Amino acid sequence: MAKTCLNKPIPVTLVTGLLGSGKTSLIRHLLQHKPTHTRWALIINEFGDIGIDGASLQSQDVPLFEVNGGCICCSAQANLAKALNQVGQLKSLDRLIIEPTGLGHPAQILDLLQRHQNTQPFKLQNTFCVLDMASFSLERYQKSAVLRDQISLADYLVLNKTDLISAQQLESSETFLKNLRPTKAAIMATQQAKVDLSWLEQTPTRPGFSLLEAPIHQATPTQSLEADSQLPNVIRAHIQVGPVSSVGWIFTSKLLFMRPAVREWFDTPPPGLVRAKGLIRMGQQWQQLNWIDGQLSLEEQAWRADSRLELVFDQEIDPTLSFQALEKSLTNLIQVRDL
Repeated sequence: MAKTCLNKPIPVTLVTGLLGSGKTSLIRHLLQHKPTHTRWALIINEFGDIGIDGASLQSQDVPLFEVNGGCICCSAQANLAKALNQVGQLKSLDRLIIEPTGLGHPAQILDLLQRHQNTQPFKLQNTFCVLDMASFSLERYQKSAVLRDQISLADYLVLNKTDLISAQQLESSETFLKNLRPTKAAIMATQQAKVDLSWLEQTPTRPGFSLLEAPIHQATPTQSLEADSQLPNVIRAHIQVGPVSSVGWIFTSKLLFMRPAVREWFDTPPPGLVRAKGLIRMGQQWQQLNWIDGQLSLEEQAWRADSRLELVFDQEIDPTLSFQALEKSLTNLIQVRDL
């Protein structure tokens, strides 16, 4: 692996999971198999002031930074920023692994990584979520917002302690997790959190653009094309023209949607709108947006790398005039903030 150069982002691997799931075991396994020619660093967060996990992960060739006495997802963010500054001073670093406490939501960590100013910036490469399968259940998933966020955010799900459950329980859990959205790059069944080191080096493919299933009239030919958007901070705009048409945008995370304006816009939607879905940023939170039959719902979600909005119409859209008019109406919903 090439060494990290000045101004080249340091790849970050985030290892999440509830208390006792096996996060430390996974990191210890990765350290044991680390290629000798690479240089890593660790940031370990424990809610208490006594660093137990950090002591167990001490390694002569891997610098360790402990952030204790709070959760780096919230109360200890200033200490995390300090640790990142220290990591940024290291030379020729190939990877940073961050293990937050199992008590907190990881979204704010990713926000801080994006905002952090350093001569060597940080870039999230992949996220592992370790699940204790002996205690995992649909009921626990539904009750724990932290668990749902950790799973939603993860690229890889590590199903740990599978030796403590039956084959039928494992199969049922895997089926449930595979059907969640966004889909995962991989779901791995393990014991003692042992995963192949090759997963660490991969940058997973993020979910595709479309948020909605193709609506109706599947047999009717449609024209799909990229659009030149006039909205700020648009990564990609897309129009699918046909008897049932859709319009979609991907925005950078710097673009914020204003909740009152969004609600007002959907109170008087444009003619022909039959469905809307989105994953959008509102302030420091991300919301899943759903609109159908005149009803708008917003549900808090885990951190996202970008905002996405897709609208479906029961009529053909003019790819120029109608698209421009639609974007003009959306300008009142958004603002750009340097986060």
